[in-house]
Parts: sequence; structure tokens; C-alpha cells
Amino acid sequence: MTDYEETFYCRWSNQTTPLIHKERRTELAIHFHLLPKTLRHKLDETPLLHHHTSPITAHPATLLSPEAMVTHQAIMFFNQVNFKYGLRDLYDLHLQFSHFGKQRLFWHNLIQLHQQIGKDNSLFMALGLCHELFALKIPDNMMQFLNQHASHRFIFWLYKERFSEVIRNAFPNYQNSDYRFAVKSLRFRGRLKRMPLYAILPHIIKKEIINLMPHEEDEEIIY
Repeated sequence: MTDYEETFYCRWSNQTTPLIHKERRTELAIHFHLLPKTLRHKLDETPLLHHHTSPITAHPATLLSPEAMVTHQAIMFFNQVNFKYGLRDLYDLHLQFSHFGKQRLFWHNLIQLHQQIGKDNSLFMALGLCHELFALKIPDNMMQFLNQHASHRFIFWLYKERFSEVIRNAFPNYQNSDYRFAVKSLRFRGRLKRMPLYAILPHIIKKEIINLMPHEEDEEIIY
């Protein structure tokens, strides 16, 4: 990794550079905060800390509650730049919605937490795409809550096809011009969400230079 890549991850990606096991290919990233740095003036991450559980088997650690876990994952997912593992990450959200959704108070707590954090369309995007791609069943009260915000419906309509294109066609044999356009547009959207405008152009120039340098096939490439 170059010094710039380390700086980029720490400053703008809100996490350490991914640690990848060479044999198992498992990946670990440590987040410095529960929400991306650029969203701090829009959203309040404090309620996420109040929604937690303390299972005996994990003592003395505490874990995010189910509603906080899916909220955190949805916000991080739809505020990133690289969707290389988008299918895996979205399906993981689908499995959690399906599993925790059977609990009596999950959807109620999810609505309450979303109201406490502030206005963000990530939850709408996550539930909408899980419904479109995996036929997730969403309770009526949750749909009524989500549909209150016309701007969220518009953003979902605007980006639904692009996210679907990237997630469905992640394998090389299916990556046509529509896929490449979707990747580039979502990557630029991610930069706008993660970085201030003054930092984007210098980053793009540095990224292109770094990616031209020789690197191993499985080495992390900066986005």
C-alpha cells in the first residue's frame, strides 16, 4: 500500500485498509466511527450507541442491537465507493431483515432509531433493493413510514437500475457497457458522499497515477 492509500482510507473511508487473509480470502476492516465522517453534520450517531445488547457469551463486550446493526450496515453500504462485493453485502442485509424481522419489536425499533438518527435514504434503498432482488416482504407500517419522504422515493427511482446492474452483473462475462456506466456513476456518487468537493479532483488524479503502477493481481486498488 502507498502512503496515499493509507491516508485515503483513514481520512475519507472512515476505516483501516482492509486486512485480507491470503488463503481464506476473508476480509476485515475496522471502522473508526459508526457513520461516515462526511455525514456527521447531517446524522446523529449517538442513538446507535444506545441501541445495543450485552449477551453473556460476549461479556464484557457489547454488540449493536439488530435494528442498529442493519441501520449501520445500510448507511455504510450506500455511502461507499466500491461495490465489488455489493451482491454479498446486500444479501447479508436481506438475511438480517428476514431473520430479525420475525422479532415482535424489530420493525418498530427500526422506525424509532431511523427517526432519532436523522434523514437518510440508505434504509429506503436497502429495503427497496432487497424487495426488488430477493422478494423481501416488508410490513405495511414500515412501508408507510418509508413512503412519507418523497425525496427518498425519487433517489430510489434514480439509482435503482444502476445498483441492480452492478449487483446482478458482478461477474466478468456479464459486464457490458451498461454495467461499466453504472459502476462509474455509483463510484462518483460515493465520492460525493465521502469527500468534500475540493478533494475529489486531486483524488481522481492521484488514483489514476497510483493504479498505473505495477501491482499484484489480488492487491487492493484505490478507488
